[in-house]
Amino acid sequence: MFLKTIKFIILILILLSIVLLMGCSLDDKNNVDIKEEFQDEDYIYMDYKDISRLEEKDFYKKISLYGNVIEIEQETLKGNFDEGYYETILWINMLDEDKIYKSVRVKYLRSVTETKILEGDYIDIKGTYMGEYYENMSFDSTNGELRGTAYPEIYADKIEIWETSL
Repeated sequence: MFLKTIKFIILILILLSIVLLMGCSLDDKNNVDIKEEFQDEDYIYMDYKDISRLEEKDFYKKISLYGNVIEIEQETLKGNFDEGYYETILWINMLDEDKIYKSVRVKYLRSVTETKILEGDYIDIKGTYMGEYYENMSFDSTNGELRGTAYPEIYADKIEIWETSL
């Protein structure tokens, strides 16, 4: 009886995963036209201090930010070649209240911008807050704490280039 229950739970989890994957499938050929659904007024402008104060309850909050592209990570294919989509990661700098540059990690699909983004570009991003991205994580066994650097992570819905690099 116990084994049948476990198999049933696993089957339900697999079916839920398939339904979620089908509903979240994004690719350059079949994705919904973002430009039709996009509403500027849904996004609240935030500076670095505001973004860094966001908490777990703020996941999926629509925000707008402005920054300077300092690094572009290689574009990667997600999913299979025929039905996949390309995702790129940008690192941008934003000024905090003390006029010190702080980094934010931004993921985006090709379809959210009309122009190729270059390092040095100043960009306006409308996107969804996805929590924090942790880098260089380690575990301190003396006090049981995780240590590392946390960066706000945004999933871009729209990117506009305001000033291009030289």
